[in-house]
Amino acid sequence: MKKIVVLGIGNILLKDEGIGIRVIEELQKEKFPPQVEIIDGGTGGLNLLSNIDRADVMIVVDCVQGGGEPGDIYEFKPEDIDKQNSGWAIKSLHDIGFLDVLNMSSFMNKKEGPETIIFGVEPLEIESGIGLNEVIEKKIPRLKELVREEIDKHLKKEGK
Repeated sequence: MKKIVVLGIGNILLKDEGIGIRVIEELQKEKFPPQVEIIDGGTGGLNLLSNIDRADVMIVVDCVQGGGEPGDIYEFKPEDIDKQNSGWAIKSLHDIGFLDVLNMSSFMNKKEGPETIIFGVEPLEIESGIGLNEVIEKKIPRLKELVREEIDKHLKKEGK
């Protein structure tokens, strides 16, 4: 049975940077099969390694600066990002970003990391303060729907 980890990343003290955590808080109110784990990754950095290591499938929700309009939702895989020339940036206020930790996990374990999909939201405000901008907050239901669809897709592959 594949382990599906849904990971929200962000900092709730920096307004829209907290979108990943807010989505996770909503998902934690719902019931999922035992092979699905919903995790608040916070500003985890290297602390995310254990979550990555136990996942066969990882669904990540985060704030992403991709050059679009505030509230735009992006869906991509880590391999979609050209690290040298991309305008994409997974917004991180930490020394080590999520993609670095994902790559580090694969290197340390000498195996390919989990199948990963990232849902990112273009922020409006990343500054000190608690609470999402209204434009970003309105995206929570759609993000929850996208995560549920991704979970269902993987459960169906297993015939569950």
